[in-house]
Amino acid sequence: MSRVGRDLRDVQGVTTMSVPEGDESTILSVQRTRLASERTLMGWIRTAISLISFGFTISKALEYVEADHLLRGFRPQAPMVLGLTLIVLALVALFFACVQHVVFVRHLPATRTGRQGWDLTLLMAASIAILGLLLIINLAFNVGPQ
Repeated sequence: MSRVGRDLRDVQGVTTMSVPEGDESTILSVQRTRLASERTLMGWIRTAISLISFGFTISKALEYVEADHLLRGFRPQAPMVLGLTLIVLALVALFFACVQHVVFVRHLPATRTGRQGWDLTLLMAASIAILGLLLIINLAFNVGPQ
């Protein structure tokens, strides 16, 4: 058996795996593909965090500027609408990125590595989505910490 096959059996969580000779490259390629999908999802998470942060910051900053009557000609609801639009855009993009990731990972071939367990990247995306929903509630209904 090759050295890679022995190393694969020593990895935590796959100690019971039986790797036939020559099958190591298939297992490793599927794992690399899964990790590439997770990196893509992390890129979308980063984009969503940026949009959510930018939307909330612009909304609050323009709200304070408008409260001091420094900007004339703005509609009173314009800062909130801009912030909500950016946050909703981030959540929609994050939702579709999560769907794409789940569909892609489910179509990967089984490699006898056992169950994958929790998908930490997907869990993080869900946490960011919950944060975005809380910010929407804060902006739209003025509920929560100010």
